[in-house]
Amino acid sequence: MTQQTEQWEHLKQLVAIMRKENKEHDDQRDSGLPTNIESVQRIDDINYGDGTIWNNLDLYIPKNISAPYPTIINIHGGGWCYGTKETYQYYCLFLASQGFAVVNFNYHLAPEVVFPNILDDVNQVFWWLQNNAAQYQLDLDQLFIVSDSAGAQLALQYLTILTNERYHKLFNLKTPEIDIKAACLNCGAHYIPYSALISQDKATATYWFNCLKNIEEERLYTEKFLTSSLPPLLLMTANNDFLYNETIRLDKELSEKNIKHQLYVYGTQKNPRRHVFHINQKDDVARLCNLEQIAFLKKRINKKAVSIN
Repeated sequence: MTQQTEQWEHLKQLVAIMRKENKEHDDQRDSGLPTNIESVQRIDDINYGDGTIWNNLDLYIPKNISAPYPTIINIHGGGWCYGTKETYQYYCLFLASQGFAVVNFNYHLAPEVVFPNILDDVNQVFWWLQNNAAQYQLDLDQLFIVSDSAGAQLALQYLTILTNERYHKLFNLKTPEIDIKAACLNCGAHYIPYSALISQDKATATYWFNCLKNIEEERLYTEKFLTSSLPPLLLMTANNDFLYNETIRLDKELSEKNIKHQLYVYGTQKNPRRHVFHINQKDDVARLCNLEQIAFLKKRINKKAVSIN
């Protein structure tokens, strides 16, 4: 067995432990939450790719507005090694209850896939949207992204590919003709490799330590390619988020480049919040954060395109 093979076998072991521990935590957090709510129709396990479980999505359609539906695409977090649409179903159901169709999808996780190939799945979701929007009455003129942690890194990277031709050429991606109106980046893992290597999880840090040996620098440093062509961004973080400094750094860089954005920080010294706190649907601060995300997105909706009952 080569040294490289040994490293990846060790990573698989770390990822297996990470997934088990995180799922136990998430299941305890979400215990008792309903998987169906009266105001939302859900359509589960729609295939958007090669037929594996990695390329399935759930679609949540609000019953309180008229079609066509403004649509949110959720790109989940999990350190590139963890997370599923099931983990995020409660969060996405809440977003749908506020008047948006929501696409909640799985993507290939490390170590089964390595950077930047997760972006292939993200890109396939948007191709699926373009090809299937009419069937589900999704409004391609009212598309939005919400994301967190590693998902926020993927979201910003994909948005930069869409809006910077020079950066787009560094990737082997044929992207659809889509226009994202706005995006929310919560507790983002920006400025990799630094943010990845300081991860609180050994699997994430080990994954990036192994990957960084083979990654071309230009593709890695998304933040160097940010331009004013990006859609409006909402940055969110928590006062005890281990990636707090990366969000603050991104806020400063966006300001220096005159890129439209807002920054919200949640939690206080007496009532702190931590990484991806907003997923906890039992938490009042999470609810406030999610309502403020919705308000940010609704300001970017073409008012004549949707009427909320």
